[in-house]
Amino acid sequence: MVMSESFARASAVKRSQIVRLDCPGNRPLAAIPLVEGISAVVNTWRNQPQGQEAEVRASNWISEQGRCGILLDKESKYTLVLLRHGQSTWNEQNLFTGWTNVPLSPKGVAEARNAAVILSRLGYDFDLAFVSFLIRADQTLKIVLGAMGLSNIPSIASWALNERHYGALQGLNKADATKNFGEAQVKLWRRSYDVRPPPLDILDPWHPIHDPAYAAFPTSLLPSCESLKDTVARVLPYWKENIMPAITSGRMILVSAHGNSIRALVKHLDGISESEIAELNIPTGFPLVYEFGAGMVPLMSYYLGDPQEILAGINAVANQANGLGSTITQPSQPN
Repeated sequence: MVMSESFARASAVKRSQIVRLDCPGNRPLAAIPLVEGISAVVNTWRNQPQGQEAEVRASNWISEQGRCGILLDKESKYTLVLLRHGQSTWNEQNLFTGWTNVPLSPKGVAEARNAAVILSRLGYDFDLAFVSFLIRADQTLKIVLGAMGLSNIPSIASWALNERHYGALQGLNKADATKNFGEAQVKLWRRSYDVRPPPLDILDPWHPIHDPAYAAFPTSLLPSCESLKDTVARVLPYWKENIMPAITSGRMILVSAHGNSIRALVKHLDGISESEIAELNIPTGFPLVYEFGAGMVPLMSYYLGDPQEILAGINAVANQANGLGSTITQPSQPN
């Protein structure tokens, strides 16, 4: 595969070009300009101690397999792209969604198209995709692959990549829940590691045991509610048994999933503690790239897109419980 001219110009970046982004509750992010309108916004959880983000240097990389990536570590061998689905209709209304099967909002469709533009401009060429059972992730994947001319690549759907099940909270407005139950309790339900929300009654028609999509699975596997710890328990085996072997076989992988299934994987990859994970928020519609060394050791991770829009997206997710999460603007289209 031949990289685009714009990608080829994303060579070593001067220290003065790297912008520090302060993200409340998180370590600072480092925005490294790649091409006009697109930066690699480096996740500093793992690789860059606070105060050292400016030491990161970006350069081009074409692996022996002909795949391309943004080399932020000299030992980079494999690349993975994670993508949280675009805004759903229930995200738009600030409702707990979980396993409820709702589609993308018009803004979510625009976010998916924007992700496709970013990935195309940087020369990504996927061989295989993984996606959850939920419509919003599937829509996002189809929009991205279609816009990139990759609709014919194989995709594998698994409920292991579903969003965390929010139990009886599903359908409730997050800001209203904060008023009714208190900010501390809602934050525990949303962002703690091992606290489950109130369960959904097994007789409730919205319980997954009544959904034909899960008819082939033992009812004992289908949750009435989940903590992030429960989500990790289904995401990690799937990662180890299915996604990781696909990456090490030399294929370029795209995963279209959800805020909490991606948080579960990021917790594992970045070694985030159970207490720190409460402050990690995944924005909708921005590609999150991981680079791995030999033995699939994670070396670096970064979002791709406009730095201020990425930061706004992170803050919007963090502020949903107080009703401020809907203030993020439409994504701009990179030139």
